[in-house]
Amino acid sequence: CTREMQAYRFPKQTNQLAFVFEPGELGLPLSFGVEVFEPGHHTPIHIHRTGHEFFFILAGACVCVCVCV
Repeated sequence: CTREMQAYRFPKQTNQLAFVFEPGELGLPLSFGVEVFEPGHHTPIHIHRTGHEFFFILAGACVCVCVCV
């Protein structure tokens, strides 16, 4: 199955995010997307109060910091 996905870019960030599916689309309380980070990208500190993030690195390397609150 192939379909076109629209990629989003957050203000003042270099990453691009394309949702494979969003909450409610499949009747599930989760979303799944493909995110591309440019070399040197830095995501601002943020909190997901009702969700979790998972990263699968397909190429390159990254440093992730997680603080449980």
